[in-house]
Amino acid sequence: MNLDLSRLESDYGWQAYSLQSMTEGNLLVAELKMNQAVGTVCVDRKVGVSRRQFFAALSTSMVLAGCSSPSRQINGQGIPTVAGLIARDKFLIAHRGSGDNWTEHTMAAYSSSLTAGATAIEVSVHATSDGILVCHHDESTLRMTGVDLDIGKHTFSELSGVLNDARAWLGPAAAPKPIPRLEAVLDAFASRAVIFIEDKQGTNTELLLDLMDKYPRSRERFVWKQPAASLAYVGAKARGYTTWGYFMDDSDGAIEKYSRRFDLVGIFNGASDDDIRKLVRVGIKTICWEIHTRSMAARVESLGVDGLMCSNYPYVSTNLALSGRDSFATGRRAAGDLPSALSWKFQPVIDPNEGSLAFNLPGPMGYSMGSLCPLPSEKALIRFEVRWPGTLPSQGTAGIAFGLADDSPFIPGISGRAGYILKIRPQGSMELATRKEGVSHGTVIGTHQITPMAPGEWRQFSIGFNGVAVGCSSGDFELSKFTVDDVSNRGKYFSLVTSNEAGTSVEFRNIIVQ
Repeated sequence: MNLDLSRLESDYGWQAYSLQSMTEGNLLVAELKMNQAVGTVCVDRKVGVSRRQFFAALSTSMVLAGCSSPSRQINGQGIPTVAGLIARDKFLIAHRGSGDNWTEHTMAAYSSSLTAGATAIEVSVHATSDGILVCHHDESTLRMTGVDLDIGKHTFSELSGVLNDARAWLGPAAAPKPIPRLEAVLDAFASRAVIFIEDKQGTNTELLLDLMDKYPRSRERFVWKQPAASLAYVGAKARGYTTWGYFMDDSDGAIEKYSRRFDLVGIFNGASDDDIRKLVRVGIKTICWEIHTRSMAARVESLGVDGLMCSNYPYVSTNLALSGRDSFATGRRAAGDLPSALSWKFQPVIDPNEGSLAFNLPGPMGYSMGSLCPLPSEKALIRFEVRWPGTLPSQGTAGIAFGLADDSPFIPGISGRAGYILKIRPQGSMELATRKEGVSHGTVIGTHQITPMAPGEWRQFSIGFNGVAVGCSSGDFELSKFTVDDVSNRGKYFSLVTSNEAGTSVEFRNIIVQ
């Protein structure tokens, strides 16, 4: 059965958007606005669902986008100021301009994150050999451009010949972008946002402060950012700037030694719970970085952190699903979709021509579909297509882990979140298992034989749940399906999962939540 998207647009008030007409900056914003509009109303058609009519009822009674928890406060009143930002109980900052969504530390990233609702951005700074301050995180341009240039040893003109390229992380449609001058960034955004500014080289204090001083009300809008052990804060404080000192953890008693130097303090998300609590107990507003997921945010907020420096701003700033289907055809990774290992080399390949996502690396792997989560209700239907484009693996599987409590990484065979796993074997079977919290392998609760798959053949599968049972199908509901009376996992997040030691390529597409 095919999903009639035109009817869904009519039934649920979706606004039509032309993907071809969207620019890189406003495509995600338009999608976010569209889905927030959908999410303002809970629809319940109240179709009676019997055990026998499980799949048929799901097809007519599912909620496309339902009511959810309210979004975090992300928009202030008037021109943003440091005082206004940190006065909020919880506040967010776009880390590197939200580098999970746009090419980090570029004009496009800063602009797009502000358009998406951010009121604060974080900027890293280096000085070129001819004294031009530029926005870039690393001392070398190698990671971002593929060309190994030491910024401090090259002129701005020389840097202008290379481009930041995040396509391996964001998808092939993420166009390479130039390294911007800090002055151009401040000209564009100093009056629109609070800006956290860090001298990464640690040798440009006077040069950087002199530039900051040129902007109206700069003390109200700029925050001096540095490692907690650095002494550069002295010059920044003397000029009246708010200072933020950050810690990786509390190695060698660093928190006690340095924290009270600063107006604001920060700590890395990989620090232990005890170290984060220790910093929070100092009593200074505490910001945690870098926050990629809602589960990361929930953890540090539960430990008392006040601010989140987010790499995935449009996703972390709301608790609503941002879309009802995957975005692979756009050539861009959607906000909230992330590999289980947060590294560029583990990002599956997005193919806009096929509208697919391909896993090509060996071993087990998960890929959170956060953009489609949380699911609208305990009644939901997930449709997806899968194929092995080349050689079929002898032992490999692919499928979906669902019923997950949050967007924490879910990896087959590695202990973690509780949930269900639907595993598909191309030789001709699908298997449903349930996994307990902290357990690596699940318990099989249902199996079904399917027609063996051929190399390159796309096959549609569906997962449905209605608060009473879980059902799985291959192709047409009436031809190949099974249902299990089990509702032990009621979470509203799901992930794509694969397991294949040989690294045989497997692809997913047309992932739709109904």
